[in-house]
Amino acid sequence: MRSYLPALLVVGCAAPPPAVTATASQPAGAVSISPPPPSVGPKVDQRAIVDLVRASSSAVLERKDVDDFLRPWAPDAVLVRSREESPSAYNVELDREQVRAVRRILIRDELPRTLEIENIDVHVDGSTATLRWRATTSAGNARDVFREEYKLRRTSGAWQITVMRYWPESRTVDGETAHFGPTWTRTIDREVDKARESGDSGQLLYKLFGAYRYREAYELAKQLTSQDDVDSWTWKMLRACALMVGDVTTAETADTRAAELEKQP
Repeated sequence: MRSYLPALLVVGCAAPPPAVTATASQPAGAVSISPPPPSVGPKVDQRAIVDLVRASSSAVLERKDVDDFLRPWAPDAVLVRSREESPSAYNVELDREQVRAVRRILIRDELPRTLEIENIDVHVDGSTATLRWRATTSAGNARDVFREEYKLRRTSGAWQITVMRYWPESRTVDGETAHFGPTWTRTIDREVDKARESGDSGQLLYKLFGAYRYREAYELAKQLTSQDDVDSWTWKMLRACALMVGDVTTAETADTRAAELEKQP
């Protein structure tokens, strides 16, 4: 990233106003031009971007405030759920309003989570920027570590988030840690294949969801809940899958059906 040059010196044809005097770094008869405002300096932009995104994440995780979370998101912003760093066919993309609706449902049952960030890397290129970091969130006996990548665009002098993409690195529950990555991906996909071959639809649904293959899990859950004698677990799985793909209407219907079944003797 290029750093700004020192303040420019412009030599005019006419003599400078009396109030302007020479300094050790400026020749007599020169008028100094002030440095650009801090808001356009690259290092200041980097700090502003980190502060902006950190505040957005903290709002929803620590205070469960969806409006503040989305305040810096551009109208055309998207959230991308990934299962690994490299983009894949299993990515799921939600638009800003889908994110708002899904987050409002998820925070109902979630505990506030602490947020720690590290390995911060910011690249500013004119009116666009990319931020990558490692985010650790904790609540109760669970600790999740994600890698996150943000794309930003400067509009009317203000930075806005245009893309948030994340993928899991590890999850710890009750002291037991599961690590994600290429080895995990190959293993879980083999488990999906085995579940499919076994003909156990419930197990296949469970494995697809656990493999971050949300679209496939969503389609299977819809198929299973269209049958007779569906149990509450299957409806709950449909709710979870629908939320992951941004279908709030189906998620709420599934939630209602699961609750009704659990009330039955």
